[in-house]
Amino acid sequence: MKRFLLLSLLLPVALIAAPKNIIVMVPDGTGHASLTVARHLKGAPLALDRAIYGTVQTRSADNSVTDSAAAATAMSCGLRTYNGAVSVDTEKVPVRTFGEWAKAQGKAVGIVTTDSIVGATPAAFSVHAAHRGEADAIFE
Repeated sequence: MKRFLLLSLLLPVALIAAPKNIIVMVPDGTGHASLTVARHLKGAPLALDRAIYGTVQTRSADNSVTDSAAAATAMSCGLRTYNGAVSVDTEKVPVRTFGEWAKAQGKAVGIVTTDSIVGATPAAFSVHAAHRGEADAIFE
């Protein structure tokens, strides 16, 4: 009986197809408080609310105030690092980004940004640099 119950619970999951595409949207500098204020001012849910499926903790490894380089590295690489780091760990060793993982899976990867392409947030999804100020190295 337990086996039947387990199979009946897992069967719907097994029938769900893997997503064809994944879009990661990063509203840099936006947090729960900003979205709450926007909802309050609008007096209604935001269109963005339909697209929010989860959140991630992006605390810096070396500071109580996290900069966008460390936050984006946490999102892209899944680990905490020091402020200013672009997809490197606390020892400045490059860490595989989400984009690199997706490419290894045979997926196409693209980045669209309203920031400069050498900005810390878009850079953390595509390159590795010991410091966000290394614009020439990030650009290359």
